[in-house]
Amino acid sequence: MTTGAHTLARTAWHPTHRARVLMVCLLAFGLATFRLDFQSLWYDEGVTAAVAHQGLAELTRWTANDIQPPLYYYVVAVWGQGAGWSEWALRFPTAWFATLTAPLLAALTLRLSRSLRAALLAALFAALHPLLVYYAQEARMYAQLTTLGVLAAYLLLRLADDPAPVWWRWGAFVAVAVAAVYTHYFAIFLLIGLAAAFVVDLLLWSPRLAARRKLWRLLGAGALVLLLYTPWLRAIFSQLRGDRSYWEGALKLHEAFADIAISFTSGETVFEWIARWLLLGYGLVTVIAVARLWRGGAAARRTLLYAGCWLLTPVVAVLLLALAIPKFNARYVMEALPGLLLIWAGGFGMEDEGRGARGEGRVARGAIILLLGLPMVWAAGSFILPSARINGGS
Repeated sequence: MTTGAHTLARTAWHPTHRARVLMVCLLAFGLATFRLDFQSLWYDEGVTAAVAHQGLAELTRWTANDIQPPLYYYVVAVWGQGAGWSEWALRFPTAWFATLTAPLLAALTLRLSRSLRAALLAALFAALHPLLVYYAQEARMYAQLTTLGVLAAYLLLRLADDPAPVWWRWGAFVAVAVAAVYTHYFAIFLLIGLAAAFVVDLLLWSPRLAARRKLWRLLGAGALVLLLYTPWLRAIFSQLRGDRSYWEGALKLHEAFADIAISFTSGETVFEWIARWLLLGYGLVTVIAVARLWRGGAAARRTLLYAGCWLLTPVVAVLLLALAIPKFNARYVMEALPGLLLIWAGGFGMEDEGRGARGEGRVARGAIILLLGLPMVWAAGSFILPSARINGGS
């Protein structure tokens, strides 16, 4: 993998590629900040404003009794001291994190798939996806969590690829992982999924001695993350025992799964009956993308490994947890959405091994990308209209 990594690094800095990704980043920033202060703060955003106004000690005590860790509130508090407390200022940190998701996902996709086209598609999907655009304008922690998850995945992938990773890269991964779990409790499930993909990756494609060393270092990194999270463990277990808000009675798994599927495809800006019909197209496209990755070469299957663990682990874990503690909303698993975007981008951005991109294959791939992209453009466009956004909870 060393030679491939060096070749990949040279390809990644191609000027045309940089320009295209930059254009996508500008698009993401424009969608995230357009009419950022158009609506007044709703209840949860008002909570963010009230908590961030407090001193750091009082803020920490308050969040220890709430349902979220304190890091996002720290970010808003520090930002607010300089930028003020208007609707625009309160929401800008979220918009900024949402913008960063596009280039980070492009870099990760390029390293996995070794395809510039797949990387550009991943960035476009991240910039246009209606759920990501929606929560880019909420003064809540979900965009920050999603971005930290993508960054953690990229750093872990670098550690898997490098023959002898330097110590600071492990340190960077630990820092990002700690930041993620201090942003939202359910980041733990994403880190478990990424770690599982890392382990399988090493066992399948790395020399045995190098794999053994990296596995021990992964265990050490995980222990360090747990150690640094120890001060907050009492708060998280207290909340798991006592907080049963948002969902009365037993969880209906089919309704919860449908809620996730709609959120991961049409987002928050489409009527439910339309979103359910769109699920048929999105489901077919996803199956085709998975099949293409499975039939592809080593890079394609590796992409499927990471994307599958990224997508499925948080979703399954949160749903299982909700069976015991009936508290659920699709936004709790938003951190898993980049895994689905990675499947789409890799499935239709990578070349068919040995067949190229000629004739019917190119036409079919273009049609499927349009099927993916047009609903996103429509939903993102409807989102920025004054009447499109309906605050539904954060």
